[in-house]
Amino acid sequence: GAGGMVETSGAKVWITGDVRASSERGKAGEWLIDPGDIEVKTRLAGDPLQGSSMADVQKVTDTLNNGTSVNIQTDNLTGPNDNSITITDAIRKTSGGDVALRLKATGAININADITSETLASAATPTGKLSLEVTSDTNKVAGGSVSVASGTSIKTLGGSVKIGGGLVDNGVGFANSQSAGESGITLNGVTIDTRVDTAGAPGTAGGNVEMAGSTTADAAGVLLAGSTIQTGTGKVTLIGKSEGSNPAVAKGIKIDGGSSITTRTVELRTDSIDLTGQITGDNDPAGYAKVWTLSDGRAINFGTGTGGLDLAGDTFSGSGKITNFYKNIVGDVGQKANITVGGVTSGSDLELNTGAGTMAVSGTVDVASGHALTLASKGQVAGTGKITTDALRLDAADAEVSLTGANAVKNVDGKAKKLTLKNSGNLAVGAKTGLVTGAGGADIDVAGDLTVGGTTPLAGGAAALKNGAGALKLKASGTLAVEDGAQIDSTGAAQTTFEANSVSLGTGAKVKTAGGTINVKTDALSLPAGETGVLSSANGAVTIETRTAGKTMSVNAPAASPAADIAMADLSFIDSGTGTVQIGNAQTGNIEIGTTAVQAPLAVISRDTVKVTGAVTNTNNKDMAFTGSTVNFDAGSSLAAGSGKTKITADAVNLDGTFSGTGVFAVQKKTAGNFAVGGTSAFLSDAAIGKLAAGNFYNVAIGSKDNAGTATIGEITALPKYTSILTN
Repeated sequence: GAGGMVETSGAKVWITGDVRASSERGKAGEWLIDPGDIEVKTRLAGDPLQGSSMADVQKVTDTLNNGTSVNIQTDNLTGPNDNSITITDAIRKTSGGDVALRLKATGAININADITSETLASAATPTGKLSLEVTSDTNKVAGGSVSVASGTSIKTLGGSVKIGGGLVDNGVGFANSQSAGESGITLNGVTIDTRVDTAGAPGTAGGNVEMAGSTTADAAGVLLAGSTIQTGTGKVTLIGKSEGSNPAVAKGIKIDGGSSITTRTVELRTDSIDLTGQITGDNDPAGYAKVWTLSDGRAINFGTGTGGLDLAGDTFSGSGKITNFYKNIVGDVGQKANITVGGVTSGSDLELNTGAGTMAVSGTVDVASGHALTLASKGQVAGTGKITTDALRLDAADAEVSLTGANAVKNVDGKAKKLTLKNSGNLAVGAKTGLVTGAGGADIDVAGDLTVGGTTPLAGGAAALKNGAGALKLKASGTLAVEDGAQIDSTGAAQTTFEANSVSLGTGAKVKTAGGTINVKTDALSLPAGETGVLSSANGAVTIETRTAGKTMSVNAPAASPAADIAMADLSFIDSGTGTVQIGNAQTGNIEIGTTAVQAPLAVISRDTVKVTGAVTNTNNKDMAFTGSTVNFDAGSSLAAGSGKTKITADAVNLDGTFSGTGVFAVQKKTAGNFAVGGTSAFLSDAAIGKLAAGNFYNVAIGSKDNAGTATIGEITALPKYTSILTN
């Protein structure tokens, strides 16, 4: 079972005996000593039993060695009197199990001698941990600082060290000084080592160290001067606050150039810092270095700016003051901070977190190769500074992110309400964990290749890029590729746009939108063979068009035909629902249409010639439109138009194929002005009109009512039964 409890109380006490309240197997017992002011020292022969209370340091040590924890506290911890505790002579635990030494005072606590746990060379068994807990200013009346004197050593063999006080601010209990020039916690020439000995030497495992100090003076809340802290796998937490009026010296935390901290994890929480000492990690994936504000709404200036929590741009670089941590963090998800960042370098993973604040990327941010940059915000992230990183991770589901500098990002994943990203080199989107953008959509512009998805599809069929209601625009100067099995899924009705020198859609790749349009603008298109629904919109138009004027296109063109820049085997890769499928644009060169089954309304648009060389069937009775300078239906071609409307807009029309349909067939000039029909007209000849007459269309409409030119009618030998010739 647990050990017992012994209390020694009195206005003044003189302790010269030891206490045994240990347990062989359970939790250590406790001895409570609670007078007024008390000094822990070696009692010498002839010492008077008067003045301040005294505890014989040897008896305290013996009690710890016997496996009993010791609590030394001043009388009435919430009372009006400020009483102090002073450790004058060394407390040296050399045997026994795990115990704790707790010091609590209404006033100050001064540690002027070593407090250690160590295993002697002659010991049969290792000495247990010694945890040290120091709490000053418990009554919060007139302050109570904690000082550890020069040359003092605190060694715990795996036990923790916690130094704080009763003054609570932002949920933290501070050791507080209200004296001129005095820090809340002062370590001057001190060594703290919480590592567990292994084979007689310090090992890697260690206890945590936590200090929280504040001051009302022109001084640091927590001051490390010429001091060393080593915790192995443990964690060091320093929390500091200074309310002094001189910003040059009134820093929440000061770690001078003669100080060092070696640990797996470190957290520095303060609104101002003076860091010239060295903090070193062990690069373990479980560890990190974190610097964040104490108060909500404060500024963090990282690499640029002053007047807040100011960090040098090289803080986390190899030459900086915080090095060799697996991950470096600035800010906290639960703490609003406005971060300005520029001129920053990091030798390992870097996370910047504004909470509900904003982030301004005003200068360069350079993260070492093989490491990631995380930008986290619930407010806004924006800037023109250049970001260089192998991996950009966004944790900004509620924030708009706009990064428009000449960024050199290789991969981007994560979440953003809206994303605007420019990149100066090749970029992979959603290859690791996927990219999700919200109502604001995404606009990603890459000078180089842009790849969506990775070599392995995401688990569970998750979309590599999932977009909300906003427009989605992907642009690349090189190739825009959607990898095998990758999905782009827009849940809204806004436009999805691809623009690149070439576009490649891999096997199993899907681009889907709930109802918005899809536009692919490119000079070369690679498609998975035989796959349907690669581009899918429930009821929005799908457009495949050339990027450069004069580039050519074809759909299932015969092998003997000239090779087109964009050659499509068929149109089954498009599922546009009720929306129109558009092939080409007003600047596209020649377009050839071979044998094709029309599944949706179809528009074919060329600057030059649209040529139909195969059988076009329209069993779904959709409207079709063919626009170009010339539209040719070659001999051997056919058009089964069904009941849908067919419209040709051109300055020259050759109808040498066969035609059938029960709907309207309209032919009108592309260039406004006079036109002739019938006879040998280049626009629409008698022979062409005869082809339409044989097709049994419900109506053939020639010209348009908004054309101000004159219609000249030549010989028409076979007039369709319902024919309109229109002009203004």
